[in-house]
Amino acid sequence: MQGVGPKISIRDTGLGRTVKMWRQFQGISTDKTEKADLGLALWERRHWIQVSAVESFLRRLERRHGRHDPLVTALVAKWKSYNKARNLHADRIRQQMVYRVWEWSIDRDNKPRENPAEILLEPTYFQYPF
Repeated sequence: MQGVGPKISIRDTGLGRTVKMWRQFQGISTDKTEKADLGLALWERRHWIQVSAVESFLRRLERRHGRHDPLVTALVAKWKSYNKARNLHADRIRQQMVYRVWEWSIDRDNKPRENPAEILLEPTYFQYPF
């Protein structure tokens, strides 16, 4: 979704920068420099299928049709590619949300916090399990 709200620089401070990141994680970007793919990764995380379930299904397919069946080979290759990309997206979410938002919301290294600590309790703020 383009053009939702004003442009906010990542160099902005306080709540402006946090709002920019929140929009990205909701899949809303205001310009081509924002990372709308983080919104996609967040959506995927909410609809995550466990890796073990998919791999169990693929093993059953291999037993039934053989490991060298073209369909099984193609499915396994697609799954490996998709799962790798999905994990990279999740890593970006984990790094940005945990490091940046927490850093901005607590007193740290003799720097005053830029956001109220209550932002960490915002229900739409995506928190990764630690």
